[in-house]
Amino acid sequence: MKKLIIYSIILVLVYGCQSTTGPDRNAVKLTIQELNQTPGYEWYELEYNKFSPNAALITQITQNYKNNQFFLYVNPSCACTGTYKVFPSIMKCLLSAGVPEANINIYSMLDAGYNHNMMSKFSVNSLPQCFCEKTTTNYYSVVDSLNIYTALNPKDTASIIERMILNSLK
Repeated sequence: MKKLIIYSIILVLVYGCQSTTGPDRNAVKLTIQELNQTPGYEWYELEYNKFSPNAALITQITQNYKNNQFFLYVNPSCACTGTYKVFPSIMKCLLSAGVPEANINIYSMLDAGYNHNMMSKFSVNSLPQCFCEKTTTNYYSVVDSLNIYTALNPKDTASIIERMILNSLK
C-alpha cells in the first residue's frame, strides 16, 4: 500500500508538471520602430545604413508600385545566412521607393516553421523571406527569385535586390 501511494505521488508530480502546450511558435509582427528596439535586431540599422540602392531602379519601383502589400519574415539572429544583408537591403529599397510603412508587414520568426497569418496564401521555407502581394491570390517571392537568379547568374549581382523587387511589381 505504501508503494502504491509513493507511485501515485510520483505519477502526479511527473504528469502534473508537464506542459501540454509547447513553446509559442507564432510569428510576431513588428513595426519598424519595434524592430529597432527588439533584442536580436541590433545589426539591422547598421546594415540598412550601409546599403545604397540604385537610384534609377528605385524610381522605377516607385512608378510601378500600386499600393502592394509586402510581407517580410526574418530571424532576429544575424547568424541566419542572408538575413543580415538581404532583409535590411529590401527594407531600404521599399522605404526609398516610398512604400508606406503600413504596407510593409514584418514578422519575426526563429525558424521558417513558425505559424504566420498568411499560411493559407504561401509557405515560408527559409529565412529571410519577402513576398509581394500582386493580387489577393497571387504572391511573388522576392527572395526565392533572388536566390534562383543568383544561382543561375552568379556574376550578375549588380542591383539584384532592386531588380527582384521591381519584377515583383510587374
